[in-house]
Amino acid sequence: MVGQTLDDFYAQAANGTLPAISYIIGPAELSEHPPYAPRDGAWLQKQVIDAVTKGKEYSKTALIISYDETGGWGDHVTPYHSPSGTAGEWLHDPYNEVGYTYSGPGFRLPFYIISPWTRNGNVFTEHADHNSQIMFIEEWLAAKGKNVVTSQMVPWRRQHMSSLVNAFDFANPDFSLPSLPDAPAPHKNVGGDYDGATYCESQYSVTRPPVPYTNQIATNNVSSLSEQSFKEMRGALTEGRYIVFELGGYALTNAGKSATEFTTTKATPTHSDISQRWVVHSLVDGGNIFTISSAKDGGYLGSHTDSSSGAETYTVSFVPSQGYALQKESGKYVNVDGNGNVQIGNVPSYFKAFSVTYSS
Repeated sequence: MVGQTLDDFYAQAANGTLPAISYIIGPAELSEHPPYAPRDGAWLQKQVIDAVTKGKEYSKTALIISYDETGGWGDHVTPYHSPSGTAGEWLHDPYNEVGYTYSGPGFRLPFYIISPWTRNGNVFTEHADHNSQIMFIEEWLAAKGKNVVTSQMVPWRRQHMSSLVNAFDFANPDFSLPSLPDAPAPHKNVGGDYDGATYCESQYSVTRPPVPYTNQIATNNVSSLSEQSFKEMRGALTEGRYIVFELGGYALTNAGKSATEFTTTKATPTHSDISQRWVVHSLVDGGNIFTISSAKDGGYLGSHTDSSSGAETYTVSFVPSQGYALQKESGKYVNVDGNGNVQIGNVPSYFKAFSVTYSS
């Protein structure tokens, strides 16, 4: 595992001599940490991405870009975390602000993987943190016949965080390259040092006004801060999003609280029909058994009321390169035939699932 200067990285990527594992940590001025500008960090990321994707080893390279903190933004759900008292996870806040508290994982942050096996901009749904990157390296080395497993990881994290393997579709690589926009080059002072934040502040008489946290993170205002759109999902199912399940041009649909099962209607290009939008509720910590309710009226499948009491449970399995199978309590699977009729059978069918964000 090698740390190196950016110039070294660019040169090694171009001629195909990159070490097997490289870490790239840019200068603080390009880190996007306040008061440094996000656009300066975007410029750095574009330089690294270009070096990797245009280098000789791109066909067998994965570039992982992650952030270390929130930057002041909140989340609309409490972060997934361990039960109180979990060894290595809970501590007494030394500042006495929150008392006894979990140490993480924290709020959701930007994280993306650039490789031929992660194309199409899918949302990766599994719980992940920085340990996930370590576990991915462990699995990669294990596939090469090398047993390298760190002993410095809290057991709960190893058990409940993803190894990132399901983020990849190794059966269907796409080696083409999309066209990415360029960010403006960061400003430099006369000595050649990056000084974008200082230069920006010098242009205004009032700098660093108070951040409007209240209207940014109020729980009743989250949807207005999010892009109104959709992305296909990849990875084991977890809570925290609206989901549309589609198969053969049809979407699983809520026909009303009096319905006994899923029905279907034609899928829409934008996956925006609220009657096709579902919410899953985990029954087992870190497991794949859920109750499912409708975003349209709150009704649960099986109970058809606003209460989960009596709701039917579904085991939802993800298979890379195929999708999501929905298995009922009876052990049978939800299928959709060529005419758009829901069928219940012994053989799983695999649905595409879309994470959607619409304010209505």
